[in-house]
Amino acid sequence: MAQTFNNPDGTAINTSGLMVPSTVTGGNKGVGTINATQIYQNGTALMTVGTWTPAITFSTPGNLNVVYSLQEGNHVQIGSLLTATFGLSTTTFTHSTAAGNLQITGLPFPNVNPTGTRGGALTWSGITKAGYTQIALTITSSSLMQLTASGSGLSTSNVGTADAPSGGNLDLRGTVSYFIA
Repeated sequence: MAQTFNNPDGTAINTSGLMVPSTVTGGNKGVGTINATQIYQNGTALMTVGTWTPAITFSTPGNLNVVYSLQEGNHVQIGSLLTATFGLSTTTFTHSTAAGNLQITGLPFPNVNPTGTRGGALTWSGITKAGYTQIALTITSSSLMQLTASGSGLSTSNVGTADAPSGGNLDLRGTVSYFIA
């Protein structure tokens, strides 16, 4: 079935030569596990869509034990801009020797400017950081994010082991956009 694509002003996009090849498996520079489909027009990749596998950890995982009821991620790449979304829900979340910041690993492609990139949105439950009402995603390396909390009259602070109680459950769903090589 033919599909029609329109520009924001409503004019038709020339789809001559548009093709969607079969799904490819792999990744850019081996970061994360992804499955992707590329959309081409006249031999040029316009967009890549795919999946990736996020995971919860701490800076020092210690004896962290996580069992997921939901563990999924999707991404869309247009040029060098990548938007990654994810959902993580746990049925088991225990730790006694873990330390440091709560992290989400496995971003599908490396971030070209990983230092302090902010702007990721997050909905969450299971975090008990007193006085903090908002938590955002911060990309801290080429392939992982940490959670940064803020609240009225408070300095920003990273979410750590004390803020994610052992024996509780976490539900994290987020979106982050960043540039890739």
